[in-house]
Amino acid sequence: MKSKNASRGQALKLAILITAFCPLALRAGELPSVAPATVSGWHFGIDPMEFGGGADERDRLAGEVTYMHLFDADYDSLPGEVSADEFSIFAPILPLSNGRLRVLAFLNYRATSFDTSVPNLLPDDTLHSIRMPIAVIYDYSDEWLFGGMVMPGLSGDMENTGDAFTFSAFAGFGYKASPNLRWFGGVFYSDGFGDDFVAPGIGVMWNPTPDLSVNILPPFANVSWRFHEDYMLSMFARYESPTWNVDADNAGPTRDVNMSSARVGLRLERRMTEHLWAQVSAGYSFGREMEIENLSNNTLQKDDIDSSPFVQIGLSLRY
Repeated sequence: MKSKNASRGQALKLAILITAFCPLALRAGELPSVAPATVSGWHFGIDPMEFGGGADERDRLAGEVTYMHLFDADYDSLPGEVSADEFSIFAPILPLSNGRLRVLAFLNYRATSFDTSVPNLLPDDTLHSIRMPIAVIYDYSDEWLFGGMVMPGLSGDMENTGDAFTFSAFAGFGYKASPNLRWFGGVFYSDGFGDDFVAPGIGVMWNPTPDLSVNILPPFANVSWRFHEDYMLSMFARYESPTWNVDADNAGPTRDVNMSSARVGLRLERRMTEHLWAQVSAGYSFGREMEIENLSNNTLQKDDIDSSPFVQIGLSLRY
């Protein structure tokens, strides 16, 4: 069996995408549609849904492009220090509607580069993660939403894509307890890097006022304050544990690299056009751990990494 960190990493990758999917599903009635809601049969676009409403009905996240730099931090026992750069894209690519059914396909890509002052088994080459979540939503009523998602993906240096393949799935529901309070629950499944993982999950979205929103959708938590029509300030926290498959090189054999961490920070966003927002974030990454295993599940290298600050810039598409 693979390490627990690698297992959690797969489930958390899926949970991160579910977190992005939920607000988009709630906002589906506002996304561009080339066909009116009265059109019967399958057609391109997202028709309005009964489920939704609430105080915060403006500018929900629909897509994002970001760049992040994680500053140098020392290893706990290994020599040297490590920093990281990350570029990511999350975008919807196929919206379809038919009656109460909605189908949404997304593209999620992330490129991560680590820079170590003293060479070890952590690769210098850029590591890639490519995933395509495909979600099916059933708009049952004003109070209930049901859905599921499958997500094939690749995560590694892309030298041996067979070992880098992952598959995840989710089935769950949304319940609107009041116009401004929604609960979500479901079950996650993931299969990748030689391990299966199943876990339940629950989350909440609360809008106490039109300008304040609280979202707790593990592994994300976010509190956003819209203090001006064109500005938004958020306090956020997240935990992630990505794993990549790396082919044999001069540093070591074929191996799986897992890097886990928690982040907290502040984000300021400013509207640039009707739907395009610019963002800048800063915060701290802590609870960091590196674990590298070979394909026989033996640990090759494992160490804690000190906390360090990070900065991030990006563009968001909001509807």
